[in-house]
Amino acid sequence: MPSNFATADWETEIKGILSTDEVKSAVQGIDLDMVMQVGPTPDIGLESNLNLLMSIHGGDVVQKVISQADADAQQYVFGYDYATMKGMMKGTVQMQAAFMQGKVKLVKGDMSSLMTLAPKMAGLTSINTKIADATVWPDELSGGDLDAYKKALADKLAAA
Repeated sequence: MPSNFATADWETEIKGILSTDEVKSAVQGIDLDMVMQVGPTPDIGLESNLNLLMSIHGGDVVQKVISQADADAQQYVFGYDYATMKGMMKGTVQMQAAFMQGKVKLVKGDMSSLMTLAPKMAGLTSINTKIADATVWPDELSGGDLDAYKKALADKLAAA
C-alpha cells in the first residue's frame, strides 16, 4: 500500500522493495553512499533541505531520511528541486538531461569517480520506479491530508 513520501511509514514500505532479489541483483558491484538532497518546498511542508541517503553495499540497499550533518559527511550529494526529484523517481525525467539542464547538481563528490559507476547504476531506474509506485506524493494531497502529511514530515525530519 503506498505511503506518504519521506515519512516513517514510507521508509518501512520501501525497505520491503529494496530487499528483493531483483534489487539485490540490479545493484551487484555497486558500493556507494549517495544523498539526494531535495531543496526547500514550503507548499508541501518542506522548510529546509530533505536528505535521502541511498546506501548500496554488498547487494544491500537502504534508503532513508538523514540529518543535514549526516548528509554533509557522505561522499556524494546531489541537489534537486522537488519536482525534478519526483520526475526522476517516476521515470518522467532523465538524470542526464536534468543534469545538463542544471536541474540536478553535484553538490559534493568527484564526478570522475562517480562516472566509473554509471554503467552499473542503470538498474537504479527500475528501483526508483518501484519506489515511486509505492509513494503518495505530497503535491497530490490537499486539505486535511496535506496538513497531516506536513506534520508527519516535520516529525520525521526532527527525528533524523
